[in-house]
This record gives sequence, C-alpha cells and structure tokens, in this order.
Amino acid sequence: MDFIKDPEAARIGIKAIQQHLDKILSIEGVRPIETVGREFDPYYQHAAQRAHDPEKPDGVILEEYQRGYMLKEKVLRPAVVCVNRHEVPTAETGNDEDIDVNSDNNGE
Repeated sequence: MDFIKDPEAARIGIKAIQQHLDKILSIEGVRPIETVGREFDPYYQHAAQRAHDPEKPDGVILEEYQRGYMLKEKVLRPAVVCVNRHEVPTAETGNDEDIDVNSDNNGE
C-alpha cells in the first residue's frame, strides 16, 4: 500500500478525484447554493438556527452548516444555515433558540 508510505501522494490523489468529480457534476448542471452574506430564502435554505448580530442586516445568512446543491434550476438539497434576527424573542415567548453573536458565551 503506497499511500501508507506516502500520505502526501494519497492527498494529491484524493484531490485529483475530487476535482474530476466536481467537473463532471458541473457539466451535468449541479452547482452549490451560495449562502453566507445573502438574504435567507426558504426555497434554497433551511434555517437551523437564528443569531442576533445588530451590525448585520436582518434576514441575512451568517453561517452555513451544510452546503446545498442545485441541479439546473431545481434544489437537490437545501443549504442548512444560521440566519440573523434583529428581534430576539423574550423569555416570555419560550423561544431560546436565538444566539447573541456579540456575547461571550453564545447563549450557553
């Protein structure tokens, strides 16, 4: 097993395979969904979490947890993202899913 003796050769081989697969998928019309910094759209993204960052616009995607993909104009898999919310629900609403990105403990 040559890859055990030379892990860099294995890394190069895997990278070449990944590039080849990416090229084939691109030719077939499969492309990733761009998310971070864009406005949330439930057709293309699934909001797994909300965060509160007053310096960023409301409804903007702050972080991507899982990449989403399109096949031509159809969603194969929506991206799983964290969305910015300016209105943080109070304790009376019972919703503690929001995270204040400016706090030190991030809601813990």
